[in-house]
Amino acid sequence: MRAATESHGGTRQGEIRPWLLLLLRICPAHGYDLRTRLKALGIGADGATVYRVLAALERDGFVTADWQESGTGPARHVYSITAGGRGELDRGAREMTQRRRQLSRFIKQYRAATVPASEPEAR
Repeated sequence: MRAATESHGGTRQGEIRPWLLLLLRICPAHGYDLRTRLKALGIGADGATVYRVLAALERDGFVTADWQESGTGPARHVYSITAGGRGELDRGAREMTQRRRQLSRFIKQYRAATVPASEPEAR
């Protein structure tokens, strides 16, 4: 994935990219729906960041955006993942798996280094 940049909401854009691709792998959606689903997953991202990342994903060919008429309001963009986006999602999942392994090793080493010898290790 691209280098992460800080968003105004505190979540880095690079962290949102794989989540958006995953959500779009599950089903196409419009930006507000994606933002709501991210929030439900505990991923804070302001609307501007979500739309900025979606625009970058579209520019990179990982998603497409089509106008969809709404029976209750104005037409809106509905985003769908592309074959290239599925490949990027797979790559991002492998990268996250590697990061998880590294974090697990770090936590294990941290606990070993910080737990006093007289106290049992809390796990």
